[in-house]
Amino acid sequence: RRTRLFETAREDWLRLSALINELVDVSRLEAMALPRPKETIEVSTLLRESLSPLVKQAEEKQITLTIDIPPELPPITIDSFRFPWVITNLVGNALRHTEKGGGVNVKVRKRGSRFYFECTDTGSGIDPHYLPHIFDRYTQFSERGKRGTIGLGLAIVKDIIDHHNGDIQVESHLGKGTKFIFWIPNPGGGTL
Repeated sequence: RRTRLFETAREDWLRLSALINELVDVSRLEAMALPRPKETIEVSTLLRESLSPLVKQAEEKQITLTIDIPPELPPITIDSFRFPWVITNLVGNALRHTEKGGGVNVKVRKRGSRFYFECTDTGSGIDPHYLPHIFDRYTQFSERGKRGTIGLGLAIVKDIIDHHNGDIQVESHLGKGTKFIFWIPNPGGGTL
């Protein structure tokens, strides 16, 4: 009986923690409305700094987190306050919905004047019914709702990518995983 009580308390704590994180996201969204200068940064530095809090989470869940960046990739010009949140949110979601022993892959390529980012996981996938609304604010997905979220993360991701004059797409198959692909322009090899 005591074990059940502790498990219930743990589940409640996880839901409350997720809600607090979503409320923090709301305040971030408000802060993101302010204009900010863009800066040029190495893609490897961007990913290392964005993903450092998630590496331990991947290790604890025994999920392989792979980062695929070609060495010749030029620097990228971004809003360094907002853009890392895109990476953190997409990879965080992928880790949350991938079971022990699965994998999450982050790949970056430059094609012409665009940087392409891809975040792929071997997780639970998203019901096709929800895909048309995945970037809408306050959209709840059945499995996410259990974790106490209010459905802002992917809406904020889309807003940030839009702010960078980019676009985002999602492909998902239930039980097989999800792939988010987004691109942002970076004409001239380093300036927006």
